[in-house]
Amino acid sequence: MRFEAKIDWWIKLLMYGSVLVMVPMIFFVPSDEIYILGFTIVIMGIIIIPLVRYAYYELQEDQLYIKLGYIHAKIKYVNIKRIEESHSMMSGYALSMDKVKIIEHHKSYLTGTTYISPLLKEEFIYELQRRCPNLETKEDLY
Repeated sequence: MRFEAKIDWWIKLLMYGSVLVMVPMIFFVPSDEIYILGFTIVIMGIIIIPLVRYAYYELQEDQLYIKLGYIHAKIKYVNIKRIEESHSMMSGYALSMDKVKIIEHHKSYLTGTTYISPLLKEEFIYELQRRCPNLETKEDLY
């Protein structure tokens, strides 16, 4: 089951803008350096645009698969300790301020905490919780 990533408008603007801001420079760069600028624009586009265009989270048979452009990660359901809604400034694999925080068993806060931003957050959390056999309940925390 695949869930598209939620991407805030200002993040899209930053990502696309970082590529597009270089285009007007073509008119001001010396003619012998225009190829370098063109090459730089193309490389930036190849690196940045897929981050926005190919971002999703897939609930596979035994793991959560996270895809963000060229970046991908996998989290096994049995390793998931807690799932929470979050509006943290931490980003992880999230392209929105409206996030889901996933905490894994037997890992530190830095390496065991993953932030993602599914478009249909409530449905995603429900489906993920159904697949995770080792989730802590509120009673386990007290």
